[in-house]
Amino acid sequence: MPAVSLNFLNFNKYAMNEKKRELIWHYANLIHENLCLKTDCLDKDGKLVSVKYVACIDDDPKSAVYAAWLYHKAVSEGQHPQVLCVGGLGLLSAHLKPKDVVFYSEGIRLAEVCIDLGVPIENIVILDKGRNSGENVRDIASQMIRDPGNVVFAVTKRLSLRWERTFKKQISEQMAKQMSQKYCQQYNPEMINAPKDYYYVIDETLEEACCWMNGKRIGNCQMMFHELASIYDRCVRYAGTFQLPLEFEVSDEVKKAADYMAGHYRIKNGKMGLREICQYVYLLASLQKHLPDMQKEQNNTIAEKQREFTAEFGIKF
Repeated sequence: MPAVSLNFLNFNKYAMNEKKRELIWHYANLIHENLCLKTDCLDKDGKLVSVKYVACIDDDPKSAVYAAWLYHKAVSEGQHPQVLCVGGLGLLSAHLKPKDVVFYSEGIRLAEVCIDLGVPIENIVILDKGRNSGENVRDIASQMIRDPGNVVFAVTKRLSLRWERTFKKQISEQMAKQMSQKYCQQYNPEMINAPKDYYYVIDETLEEACCWMNGKRIGNCQMMFHELASIYDRCVRYAGTFQLPLEFEVSDEVKKAADYMAGHYRIKNGKMGLREICQYVYLLASLQKHLPDMQKEQNNTIAEKQREFTAEFGIKF
């Protein structure tokens, strides 16, 4: 069992004993490290594959940070991609929107990070009408119909597997549906030349992933635990409908971890009994308390990455 930073976790001493805290962290880490993709967008020499789009997605600004890095890397290698910032209204974006701003989506927040990290605004496309993964695929499909091309997604470990299974399942179907409506002619998914999708999976430990700026440290990491608890359940429940089935065998140990976490952290699985309502209220209260920490860490990260990009790509900020 990996070493656990109990000071980092800082769980309520009266809610659970040390052994249970270690078990939860161990199970969360198993899911985080095993139910994820591996980066496939770089060749053996570290050169980026040829793509038309770099995409960041979801409510995590780290996705935008690495999408910006991929953009600059592509430009340095002679490519000229556009950056897709994908995501509609979310819990975090709703609380992080500036004063007097009516509509502040995940896509807008991601775009702001990309701009702060040197991506020209004219090379950014915001796709922020989606309310879930399927609708995000729909919005990307609309972009691909207008201007087709391959895409590399900058994704966190926790999102990578679920998003990849959803995108591969739905992109051809969404493009066929929209083309049928646009051209008044029936298209089948088999007729569609769907874009090839690649992935840059952010290489970070669970402790690194539980940070303030993405909100996953909220509630003593419970925000992250609810997300991790939903990965395996969704991959199984939606296999063949909204997502493609998994292409690898999940070990009994990881299944046990997923079952345990799903029993304790059920909000992302759509379970809203009394316990889940109490958990939700606790997370909202913690979110409000730590909004300054989230903004401060994001600003510090952007400043640090600006220095790194200047050193690596010669960009001036």
